[in-house]
Amino acid sequence: MGAPVGVDRVIEAARHLRTEAGRPVSDAKRRGFLGWMMENSRGYVSHASSSTEAEYRRYADELGLALGPDLFGASRGVGARFDWDTGREIVDAA
Repeated sequence: MGAPVGVDRVIEAARHLRTEAGRPVSDAKRRGFLGWMMENSRGYVSHASSSTEAEYRRYADELGLALGPDLFGASRGVGARFDWDTGREIVDAA
C-alpha cells in the first residue's frame, strides 16, 4: 500500500481511462469505477459482476492505484447534518 494519493488525484487519473479498444470510457463507467474504488478502499463488499470487477481491477492497475484504507487518505471523522428545526448545519466530529 503506497502513500495516500488523494481523491483529486484518483479523479483526475480516471479521466484518462481507456477501453481495451483505446476509446475513452463512458462517464457512467468512470463514475462506477470511482465508486468501486472508494467502497473497496474502505472495506465494503462490491456487488459488481465478475467481469466488471476484472475491468475495474485492470483500471486500478493501469493507474497504479493499490486498493486499501489509505488510498484516499485517512477519513476525516467528521459528519454533518441539517437540523430542520433550527435551520442550521450541525457538524459532528467523531
